[in-house]
Parts: sequence; structure tokens; C-alpha cells
Amino acid sequence: MAESPTVRRRHVGAELRRLRESAGVDRESAAELLDCSLSKITKIELGNVAVKRAELEKLLECYSAPAELSASLLVIAAEAKKRGWWSRYGKAVPDWFRTFVGLESAACEMRVYEAELITGVLQTEAYTRAVIAAVSPELAEEQVERLVRVRAERQARLLSGDPQRLNLIMSEAAVRRMVGGPAIMREQLAFLVAVQRRPNVTIQVLPFRSGAHAAIGFTFTMLRFPDEPAPTLVYLEDLTSAAYLDEAADLDVYKLTFDRLQALALGPAESVAVIERAVSEF
Repeated sequence: MAESPTVRRRHVGAELRRLRESAGVDRESAAELLDCSLSKITKIELGNVAVKRAELEKLLECYSAPAELSASLLVIAAEAKKRGWWSRYGKAVPDWFRTFVGLESAACEMRVYEAELITGVLQTEAYTRAVIAAVSPELAEEQVERLVRVRAERQARLLSGDPQRLNLIMSEAAVRRMVGGPAIMREQLAFLVAVQRRPNVTIQVLPFRSGAHAAIGFTFTMLRFPDEPAPTLVYLEDLTSAAYLDEAADLDVYKLTFDRLQALALGPAESVAVIERAVSEF
């Protein structure tokens, strides 16, 4: 994970934000300095986009960054322009989703709440194909194959020898919803039971009987990165775009919401029992 260009961009962005705040410079002034939009400054500090060398030099000078730190950040920023593993799949990964794939690859922990479907990183190939067929039936077979391979590689990275931590809470609806047919559902749910045995994966089911809860109508992902004690980014997604939240007030809301969901959800052992019972019912 340390070699990901996203890690490098996040490091540069975090340092720029720290330097800016220490210098008492607001984002509006930084945007004026670069003659760019306020959203670009936000994206640079989040690590969502790479910063050009000339822009970085201007910001470092404005923030009165120490010479040694400036030199280090210039080197890291140059390395951050290298492409990530997902780039080889071309347009199969939409531009708005590439940022998340990079951030996911860089994260050491994911906290996910899923309301409707099995979360993407734990989907079997057949389940993934069934979801794609329902959401984007117009896609050519070649595009479908690339999407399936991207999802498979994301899963392989989660379950590799240097694993991330995944804490997944999913609605019982995701377990019960028929996707692709009984055989596909049995395979998918059996896979969840097997994955749950891994030390880096925790799956909890939020049962129907829990009633109204703090995340009704929402699905979200929280990401924690190396050397950070808690999640520092929230990812929200719709059909054609995504949003990233990193303000302390937003993070506090989502952390509290996830904690409340955990308190309502079944424990891991009870959750496995629900999943195994669903397997027998399909």
C-alpha cells in the first residue's frame, strides 16, 4: 500500500493543509494565489488530484515552509504522478470512481455500511455480473469483463498477505435480496461466511427487527489511512458521481452513526447464523 500514488498525494495534501493552517492562510487566499477554484485547493489537500510543481512551489513559499520539508514534498509530489494499478483497466473505471479506488488501495481500514447490496469488495464474480446487468445492461461484454476484473483485484488486495481491515455492517435486506438467482445467492452468501473467518474482516448484519436507525436511506464508507488513529475521510456515492467529506464536523457525525449501527447490529457470530440460514432458504 505504501507505493500507491494516492498515498503520496494524500501525504503532500495533508502537509499543505497543515502548513496553510499554521501560516494562517485560508483556502480562498490559496485559491487566489494559484488563480484556481476553491474546490481545487480542497481536492489537492484531500489528495484527490496531483499538484503541479509550479503550484506546489508557490504554495510552499506562501506558507513559509522550511527548505528541507519543501524539497521533500517536491520529490514526493513528482512520484505521486505515477499511475495506480487501476489505470490499466482504462475507461472501465469511471473518472469519478478512480479517486475512490486509489483511496481504498491506500487505506489501512474501511468501515462500511451497505443498505441494499453486498458491498462491492466482497462480491463474487457471478454476483458482480448480475449487479452490472441490472444497473448497466447496455454495456458491451468487454466493458463488463473489465469491471469484473477491477472488482476482483480490489478483493484480492483486501484479502492479500498485507491486508486492510474491513468492518462491514449491512442491512438484512442485502442478505435477503435476490440478485442473479438462487445459485448465485447461495455462492455469494457462502463466500461471506468464509471471509468472515479472516482476522481482518468483521461482518455484522443489521436485522429488520432493529427498525428505524441512524442511516436509513444511506450507504457510506469511512477510510482510515496509515499513521492515522481514526478514519479521516467519508465516501458517498450515487449512480454517476461521488462526494468526499473530511471536515471534522462531518467525520464526527459519520463516526457516531457507525457506532450506533454497530450497537444495533447483530454480533459476528449471530450474523453468520443469519447468513447461513439465508443460504438454506435460497
